[in-house]
Amino acid sequence: MPMPPRTRDPSPMTSATAPSPWPIQLRDLALDLRWSWRPEIRALFRSIDPDGRLTGGTDPWAILRLAPPARLDELEADPAFRERLRRLIAERDAYLADGGWYAETHDDAGGVEHRPLVAYFTAEVGLDEALPLYSGGLGVLSGDHLKAAGSLGVPLVGVSLLYSEGTSASSSTGRAGSVSTTRTTGSTCCRSRRSARPTAGRSASPSHCRAGR
Repeated sequence: MPMPPRTRDPSPMTSATAPSPWPIQLRDLALDLRWSWRPEIRALFRSIDPDGRLTGGTDPWAILRLAPPARLDELEADPAFRERLRRLIAERDAYLADGGWYAETHDDAGGVEHRPLVAYFTAEVGLDEALPLYSGGLGVLSGDHLKAAGSLGVPLVGVSLLYSEGTSASSSTGRAGSVSTTRTTGSTCCRSRRSARPTAGRSASPSHCRAGR
């Protein structure tokens, strides 16, 4: 008897775990970090779990993964919800099709995939609380930098560190000075290009992102 083909375990960020084909559009919105600064998209996902019983209502991807199939079926039959979703998808598609300031001021004859990339190295990056990556004030500033680059259409790729076992730890030597130990592993990468596919760092937590307006 032939063995069935081997398949990889579905990645929570690359496969639709929703129970029917209909929520694929919801999945696309949930995996696009643009929702973190678009309150209309946040509100759409909060309406899936209005009481916040699933995740507290802060993480669209978690809400979609944990939503009962019956709830998604109910929303599929709701004309008002479907219209809100259609409008947000159309807005997102128009946003991605717009090359932004960079396309207007630079020769873009080769298309977005042929633009030279700008590498942005930062020790930490904070994009949203739904992405549990360590970041202090400078990390939040780095995240804002990526989002601004996305709004301008700048083909920028951010590369940072993934702190899997905590952050830098300092201890006193009892003398004039201190000893600092840093435990880091891996890296995370986020693109700010408008129509690029998201990239991921080596992380058990969601680290795919698209940065933009």
